[in-house]
Amino acid sequence: IVDAAYAMIRESDGGNVEIREVAEKAGVALGTAYRYFGSKNSLFAEAFEKSWIEFQVDAVAAARRGSTNLERLRFAASTMLERDSREREFRRIWKRDLRGDDDPAVVEVLGRCQRAGLGFFRDCIEGVDRADAESIALILASVVSEQGDRVNTGEVSLKEASREVAKVVRMVLEFNDPTRPESPHKD
Repeated sequence: IVDAAYAMIRESDGGNVEIREVAEKAGVALGTAYRYFGSKNSLFAEAFEKSWIEFQVDAVAAARRGSTNLERLRFAASTMLERDSREREFRRIWKRDLRGDDDPAVVEVLGRCQRAGLGFFRDCIEGVDRADAESIALILASVVSEQGDRVNTGEVSLKEASREVAKVVRMVLEFNDPTRPESPHKD
């Protein structure tokens, strides 16, 4: 059922996918789909998680190309932005339907996805205190999400968004405040 929902969401091109159609594609009765998932959003959350897991396989491979924290985070963030631009329907469903849903099943799935995303960015960072790596991951995830929104609304191109994210990664990892007395940039 999740596989059918996943495929239909990917193919929907902005159209509304109904659980009835998913049940038909999966070859199960509508009641069976509701018995396993309880609601359309619960099913779609599971399909969103499937999309997220597939993304992580690509993102881990991209991050491994980097030899420094800066490179790994840039590769990871770029891969996430590219995925968001390709998987617009999942992003739309997440923003429109899932994010504000208080159904415990939906909240649980989205929580797993969020923890996995933060953990993924955190794991790209070596030689940094875990709490600091967690903060960096949270900042980066927020910036990538915002830039993904801007790409999907047509406000900026994917290339512009990737440049902005790369700039933020550099700023977070390398920035020294020149107004601090102990700054190496202070004359």
